[in-house]
Amino acid sequence: MDINSKYKKFIKYFIPPFIIIISVLSLSSIILKNYLGKSTSQEVVLTKDFPDIPVYPKAKLSSYSDEEMEGEVEYQFKATWESKDSVPQVMDWYQNVKDENWVVVTQSSDPGATGAQDAVFESGTWRIYIIVQKRDIDDPTFIYVGVDTK
Repeated sequence: MDINSKYKKFIKYFIPPFIIIISVLSLSSIILKNYLGKSTSQEVVLTKDFPDIPVYPKAKLSSYSDEEMEGEVEYQFKATWESKDSVPQVMDWYQNVKDENWVVVTQSSDPGATGAQDAVFESGTWRIYIIVQKRDIDDPTFIYVGVDTK
């Protein structure tokens, strides 16, 4: 058997499985990072146009949009934060924000509710709609914020 045929055999039988293994490992790594919440994408940030509103200090921004989407309630700005704190803790913070421009318009009828609470606030020319929700015991608490002009 000459060197050329050994080389061709090596290429034929070793390289394709090697490429497949590397591809599977790379894909698995990406899937695992996304599953664990360590996405390889850039961190979500608010645009400079987003109104200056109080944000729960123990929350992390997880999504943001200033585009209208068909079938959704139309707000000029929409953002979602996540926190490990309970729904009542988060909503209590929002209702006790010490800001002369932050006025509670409506609030949840059950301030002790642990599944979801909502409130509407006004600040300057903005009306802020907040829904604080925890879907499952293992899930984070989601803070959905919609902002529109009064």
